[in-house]
Amino acid sequence: MPETRTKKGTDTGVSGIELGNSSRRVRSKYHVVIDGVVNQVETLDSFAIKFGLLTNIPVTKLKHILRNIPASMWVGTSKSKANGLLTLVEEAGGVGRIVVEKPVEESTEHESNPALKNARENSCSKCGFPLNKDDDFCQFCMTRVGEIKDIPSEKNVSCEKAARTSIPLARLLFYVLVVFAAVIITYVIKS
Repeated sequence: MPETRTKKGTDTGVSGIELGNSSRRVRSKYHVVIDGVVNQVETLDSFAIKFGLLTNIPVTKLKHILRNIPASMWVGTSKSKANGLLTLVEEAGGVGRIVVEKPVEESTEHESNPALKNARENSCSKCGFPLNKDDDFCQFCMTRVGEIKDIPSEKNVSCEKAARTSIPLARLLFYVLVVFAAVIITYVIKS
């Protein structure tokens, strides 16, 4: 008989058997890394154009990313998206791979551990790659250490309302008279 939970968030089943860590959800991070292009078929510029057309990424941004090959193109938790992006890289004439980060369990026990807090401080804020004390840039994603990235969803996107510019009254009356005269002239010509 399969174990079922009696309460939400507990680690014991109906019979009181400890379920352990297998009941917790663990997510891996996937990095899509471009290692280069097939030299017999493509150049970096032609690859950037083809890949830009397939993914709707601006070519200038792709050229900037491709300067530092191997380059991380995407980081996320969806394996299907990573595989899809990898097929697009190969279709455009590139060579890529998927790097899987070891999954980290989300638990409240780890929050109090000072060693883990130091490990988080010594990692890249963008990709989570471990950093040395004297690093100026992340070796994986090449972002500057300590650079704060704004999350687009948290940015203040509200702007002041633009003042409505209205047409001056004299000009508006002139336009109305011109349209009225045009209607009368077309009516006279047709009859």
